[in-house]
Amino acid sequence: MIDVVDDLPQLFASQNSAQSNFFATNTDTGFNNTPGLGLLDLRSIDEDLTGKEAATLLDGVGITLNRNAIPNDPRTPFVTSGLRIGTPSVTTCGMREGEMERLGELILQALHERADDAALKEVGAGVEELVAAFPPYPKGFPGHV
Repeated sequence: MIDVVDDLPQLFASQNSAQSNFFATNTDTGFNNTPGLGLLDLRSIDEDLTGKEAATLLDGVGITLNRNAIPNDPRTPFVTSGLRIGTPSVTTCGMREGEMERLGELILQALHERADDAALKEVGAGVEELVAAFPPYPKGFPGHV
């Protein structure tokens, strides 16, 4: 039996760490592991792609994340060469490693095919599927409008 007060925070932290590590160890395009965060070095995709551009592009297909400086980033903190993927929010929704893999595929597809409107629509549809299966708020959540 799980004691919500004593055990749940540890279980959440453990799952969140597993998902962060999953991003770091199961992609071949520059995810750097930082506990609780996935840092993507965009220079591994395209030397000219900035974190600012990538965050705006991904927001357009329904994936919200942050531009983030990477270690020894040659760009300013307002532009950056990286993205930060915060796994706590998707862990809270109930996503696990399988969904992390799908989310990583969608992110990379959008970044690699960012000039192709049809590919971006496909990514958006994939994001909608994930959100439908793992809503951010349960039905009846008091703050949900």
